Amino acid sequence: MLAASCGTSEVKTSSSVAVDDYAVTWVTPTGAPTLAFYDQGKNEKWLSTATPASVIPAAFAANSYDAIVFDGVSGLNLVKKNADKTKMRFSRWINELGFYVVSRTHTKEETATWNNAWTIDAFVETGNSSKAFMSLAENVWNWKGLSSTKAETGSKTVTFEAGVSDVAANISTNGFDFYVVADPVYTTLKGKMGDNLHLIYDLQEEWGKAHDGAKIPSAALFVNSATMSAHPTAMNGFLDATEARIANLVDHPEVAKEALTAYENETADAENNVEQRFGIAAGIVNSLPTLQATNKLGFKKKADIADARAYANKFQTALGAAEFDASLFL
Repeated sequence: MLAASCGTSEVKTSSSVAVDDYAVTWVTPTGAPTLAFYDQGKNEKWLSTATPASVIPAAFAANSYDAIVFDGVSGLNLVKKNADKTKMRFSRWINELGFYVVSRTHTKEETATWNNAWTIDAFVETGNSSKAFMSLAENVWNWKGLSSTKAETGSKTVTFEAGVSDVAANISTNGFDFYVVADPVYTTLKGKMGDNLHLIYDLQEEWGKAHDGAKIPSAALFVNSATMSAHPTAMNGFLDATEARIANLVDHPEVAKEALTAYENETADAENNVEQRFGIAAGIVNSLPTLQATNKLGFKKKADIADARAYANKFQTALGAAEFDASLFL
C-alpha cells in the first residue's frame, strides 16, 4: 500500500533543508478520473467541475492551473491549438474506461439492418467515445447516415449530451433507441436493470478488433511546464502522490473507499459531498473494492503504457487524423 499526499516537499542541500511550500493548483472534470485524488476532497487548490467544457479549454490557453485532468486526446489537441501560448504539456494517462452502446428496447440482433428512424443519445461530441462510436457505426457496423438530419422532423439521429450523467438520466425515461455510456455508469445501470438493459456493443472491444488492438484513450494529466521549472520539488511531489493514489486504486481500492467515506462523513454541507465534489455516487464508492477487483475503471499505472505518445497516435491514425508531435509531451 502506497502513501499519498499533496503536502509540501523538503529539498535537502549540503548545508540545510529547504522547504518548497508552493501549493499546486489543478482542475478536473467530475467523474471517474477524480478518484485519482480520492484523499484531496478538502484541498481548496483543486477545482472539480461538472461543466468542464466551460472551464478547462480556457485553462489550457491561459495557463491558469499547474495541472489539468482532461480527455487526453482533446487535451493534446488543445495544447497543439494553443502552441504559441500554452505551457501545458502531457504528463501521463490516467485511465482507459469502458464505453458501451446499450438499449432498453432493442437487442444486438436487431441492429444488423439499420433503421433510419432510430435515435441515439451519446455524450460530448468531441470526446473519444463519440469519435470512436461514429467511426465504428459508419465504417464497421454499416449504421449509415447517423449524423444526417431526419427530413420529417428536422432532428438529428444522434444527440450529444454535455456528459454521461445526462445520458444515464435519459435511459430512465427511455426517450432514445440506443445510448452510449461509460463505466462506472454502465456497470451501475446494469446492476440495477439487469436484462432490461441490453448490451449492443462494447466499444473498446469493437475498436480493438477493427484497429489491430488499439484502445480508446480516456483521461490524462497535463502539467504546466513553467511551474515545473519554477517549483520542481512541489510539482514532482504532486506527481508522485498522484502516482501513489493510482497504484492504490489498482492494487488497494479499499484505501480509496475509506478516504471517500471519511470525506462524506466529515462533510456536513450537501453541496460538498462526494457526489458533488468527485462526481461519484455513493453506490460506486461502496462497491469500489468489487469494481476494482477487475479494474473496471481502467486506471493505469504509468508503466502500464510504456509509450504515451504511441498510445495516443494509434488512436489518432485509426481515425485518420494527424499524429501528435513529441513537443506536446513533457
